[in-house]
Amino acid sequence: MSYKRKPSLVHGVGINDADYAVVFRYDGGFVRCPFYIKWVNMISRCYGKRTSELQPTYNTCKVCEDWKKFTVFKEWMQTQDWEGKHLDKDLLHQGNKYYSPEKCIFVTREVNNLISQHSPSINGLPVGVRSVPSGNFVAYCRVDGVSVHIGTYATFIEASNQYLIFKRGQFNKVAYKNTGVVRDALLRYKI
Repeated sequence: MSYKRKPSLVHGVGINDADYAVVFRYDGGFVRCPFYIKWVNMISRCYGKRTSELQPTYNTCKVCEDWKKFTVFKEWMQTQDWEGKHLDKDLLHQGNKYYSPEKCIFVTREVNNLISQHSPSINGLPVGVRSVPSGNFVAYCRVDGVSVHIGTYATFIEASNQYLIFKRGQFNKVAYKNTGVVRDALLRYKI
């Protein structure tokens, strides 16, 4: 006997049409379907009210119509190398705001962190540059969750140039740890 349930909406757009319980109690805790977790996180990033407040960069992101149905997304995900990886929409098509099977890929945490774009600081300095009380500018970059000091420079342009050189080196380093489309996309990624 198969489990039948009425499809439910997630954030008003996602259709959970699974024919099984995607979350259930087991041994005093909850077990969640890993496909459902990836799908609901994607839907939440694009359509969740809380996400739009905390991460406004997702305010203009959308999910393709097919992927608004959980079972369609799950079917695609089962054909991917996804375990322990993050769903990414930016690597293959830089600046992409649309989650779809043609534009998405699963990547490691290292790759995901590397391509995460950070907004310029409040005072308008470029990414990877901050001013210091001496009037100089510091170039820095996050690597494996740690802020790395690249150097101190007289102008923000020098600091920005050194940041870009360092960041390109990080892209190359990570690219050669990967293969295929991920490596190729990292090597051509514009910083």
